[in-house]
Amino acid sequence: MQHVIQVREQKVRVLLVQGYPSYEYRFLRNMLGRDPSIELHAVLQEADLQHAQQDAVVLPSFPLRREDVFSYDVIIFGDVNPALLGATALASVAEFVRQPGKGGALVLIAGPRYMPAAYRDSPLVPLVPIDLGSLRYPDPSQVLSSGFRVRPTELGLSSPPMQLGDTPQQTAQIWQNLPPLYWLVEAPDLKPGARVLADHPDKTAPDGKALPVICLQYVGAGKVLFHATDETYRWRWRTGDLYFARYWVQMLRFLARSKLLEGKQGVTLSTDQPEYPRGALVRLLVRFDDERLAPAEDD
Repeated sequence: MQHVIQVREQKVRVLLVQGYPSYEYRFLRNMLGRDPSIELHAVLQEADLQHAQQDAVVLPSFPLRREDVFSYDVIIFGDVNPALLGATALASVAEFVRQPGKGGALVLIAGPRYMPAAYRDSPLVPLVPIDLGSLRYPDPSQVLSSGFRVRPTELGLSSPPMQLGDTPQQTAQIWQNLPPLYWLVEAPDLKPGARVLADHPDKTAPDGKALPVICLQYVGAGKVLFHATDETYRWRWRTGDLYFARYWVQMLRFLARSKLLEGKQGVTLSTDQPEYPRGALVRLLVRFDDERLAPAEDD
């Protein structure tokens, strides 16, 4: 049996956009800025001009030209004020994701001010994996004292970017032991094509299904990842960037695949384990670089 492996030295170009310097933004900016496989640019809406002059990673404003937006592989929107971006910029981001054959990837990180409620009338609505009409935010006047541990779904545990250990068993154990998170936007209604990678261990939607914490939606060859929390930085407690960085860098590289493959239409066949005892159940996983090539009934 022969396999063809392509080794690419190019970095994943990431644009990190945030309204104000939240903890999630600060730790993401510092960690991604240090990673040798990531080429990072950042936009902080509430920063002054001196901040951009003192930090080589920070841009003075969101890119205005369409070709500048399209030069990135992944765009991360934290708690971004859409009014400060404008309709043209948001339309460029939506088009960036929908690029035929090599769509870009968009990450949406929920926050207490804007994301995602402030985007109800924006061009990004069709891209968001959740229904924005059923959101419920935590009461800002109450102290959140009860935490929860993110629980990967079966699909999440079999997804490459969610692998935090060397084996499936290690990965499941690591997720169970990650520090708890507290803040969560409740988004009970998912769009039909959304895939939940991780959910809440206790809270459920009216239909009885667990509330999503991390979910993914394919838009042509592009991908949109939604985080219902902005507290993954808490995973750094006592371990530093070990799992925080492993999750984010793996996820960004996974999201950037369609863009990096330059529209090549490939199919990947893999198994959930490297070795099996005789008589064990073997699970085969088929992934399409362009999801539009997948059979209609594929889940």
